[in-house]
Amino acid sequence: MKGRAVGGIFVLLLLLAVAPLSCGGAITLNNYPELFRKDAMVVVGWNASQVELESAGEIAAKLEELTGNAPIVKNETNLTEANKTSYNLIIMGTPESNEVLEQVYNLTNATRVTEEYPGTYKGVLEILRNPWNENRALLLVAGSDEWGVIAGSAILLTENEKLSGETMMTKLNISEMNETEPPVGGDCIYSHYPGVAVVTRIEGCYAFFVFKTDQEIKESWVQSWVRDEPGREHLLSFVRLEDLDKYHIQVGGEYNCTLNVETKGTCDPIFFGFDQFYQGDYCASW
Repeated sequence: MKGRAVGGIFVLLLLLAVAPLSCGGAITLNNYPELFRKDAMVVVGWNASQVELESAGEIAAKLEELTGNAPIVKNETNLTEANKTSYNLIIMGTPESNEVLEQVYNLTNATRVTEEYPGTYKGVLEILRNPWNENRALLLVAGSDEWGVIAGSAILLTENEKLSGETMMTKLNISEMNETEPPVGGDCIYSHYPGVAVVTRIEGCYAFFVFKTDQEIKESWVQSWVRDEPGREHLLSFVRLEDLDKYHIQVGGEYNCTLNVETKGTCDPIFFGFDQFYQGDYCASW
């Protein structure tokens, strides 16, 4: 009887979390992750930066950890009308990187994120009914820039107990970057730090790795992360599952890798390069 009661309570809590969609009630950010427990899809933009792609992979992995079900991660170029109506969608990106955001803004009263609003390093988390199917949910993780996307992603990854209401403004804490902002403006110039990537775990097309280098990293806003988080995992995303076999990717494997840190410009602030992998087969970022 006791086991049945516990099971019944779990089912009741799950029904209460999903009820707003089926009953036509209001939905709020508190309903995350329950509304995305099943049939979830994370949509990244056609022009997504390495940082945005990494955030999408981390959210997908965290959602699987929380719900037991792995969401699909799809580029907007492969998004179909059937996908829009069949899935609970998480749309991630900036106005420049993900055109699906504009579609949502044209169909709903969602807060429109632009390059000017809410501003540099800021973003918006917003939940609403899927405009293509009101029996599904839609979560926007949007930013004026890629750092604003990271700000929203961080809440979902580590502080989802703070989720409340339908909309939340988010801001990246620059102090976490040793109070030195990433440089912007002009042509893109990088510092290069060769090292190795040690694969720690594999989830579908995603290989997580720890980067090791004996080079002295000069950029202070990256230096603190390397010093304080030597076990920090990074994301190596492959286009196809068979690519992992093609490149003999396995847990514990070590692969030559270069950390590239932007010192001037407005390109991807940080990304990893693997000379032994064909560039079109993967992406890897901080």
